[in-house]
Amino acid sequence: MEIFARQRPLHGTTVNTITIAKPDTSSISVTTPNGGQKWKTGKSYTLKWTHKTAGDNVKIQLLKSGKQYKWISKSTKNDGEHSWKIPATVATGSAYTIKITSTSKKTVTDTSNKNFTITKSDDSKLTVTVPNGGQKWKTGKSYTLKWTHKTAGAKVKIQLLKSGKHHKWISKSTKNDGKHVWKIPSTVATGSAYTIKITSTSKKTVTDTSNKNFTITKSGGDDDDDEDGRT
Repeated sequence: MEIFARQRPLHGTTVNTITIAKPDTSSISVTTPNGGQKWKTGKSYTLKWTHKTAGDNVKIQLLKSGKQYKWISKSTKNDGEHSWKIPATVATGSAYTIKITSTSKKTVTDTSNKNFTITKSDDSKLTVTVPNGGQKWKTGKSYTLKWTHKTAGAKVKIQLLKSGKHHKWISKSTKNDGKHVWKIPSTVATGSAYTIKITSTSKKTVTDTSNKNFTITKSGGDDDDDEDGRT
């Protein structure tokens, strides 16, 4: 609260008058990101802040090490949230904060309490499609393993798992073209707990395993094998 006192004459008499001014309680408080987040370029995130007393519009800045780095918006509705898709041109770093300021009340502003991190997005992925569960394959026969492959690098490695654990290398490095012919060795034991795991050789986190188990039996049985994948 601010109190102003002044004197004014009234019919030859000096009268003291007091004016009481209401303080400006307008405020903004950044709530997201407020420190510790790990965000990626190319992805969309919602910036959030308290907003009821900050006027109709706000401006939003991306700061790096406390200094202006990029405008996110020079004027957006003060409704407490703003969707931001992080441009691929934003450099990776861990010293970012968000600053939000009322466009009509320049002193009404706030910045994230602590830094957040921006990293590059890696949309690489790989999905095993054959075998993906339920197949019945036989030793001595050839089958085509298949997977989606467009963003997993130039080469992949292929493992045969049994009960979720490494059992045998099918290939330690093969072209990432989405398929690989595998003749099942006669030395592979019969069983119904097999899966295939395929991993990018250049991006270790880009990997996938068959969703469900498939079965390997010995050749020469009376039952026909599952033709899915048969070469």
